[in-house]
Formats: sequence, C-alpha cells, structure tokens
Amino acid sequence: MNQFLYGLASITTTLQPIMIFIALLAFIFFIFYLKNQIDLFMKYQKSIMISLKQISNEKQKMYKDMH
Repeated sequence: MNQFLYGLASITTTLQPIMIFIALLAFIFFIFYLKNQIDLFMKYQKSIMISLKQISNEKQKMYKDMH
C-alpha cells in the first residue's frame, strides 16, 4: 500500500509542471479572447456613435430648413 501511495505522489509531482503550463496557456488564450471581444465591442460602439451623429446632423438640417 505504501508503494502505491509513493507511486501516486510521484505521478502527481511529475504532472504538476505540465498542468501549470496548460493552465497558464489557457489563461493567456482567455486574455487574448477577452481583448478581441473588447475590441469588437468598441468597434460596435464607434459605429453606433457615427450613425447617431449622422442622424442628428440630418435632423438638424431638416430643422434649419423649416425655419
């Protein structure tokens, strides 16, 4: 039984650096994914802002033409 536990401890000690590397890699990919999503959101916001500005300018022209 002791030999089995020592073998199990040896395996987990050996796998620990590999698991840490995989976890860090997953974290880095998540950060890049989050950055892409934020960039996409900012692009959508800019597009909406430009559209609202154009609508505002058209309404302002119509208002000036009426007076």
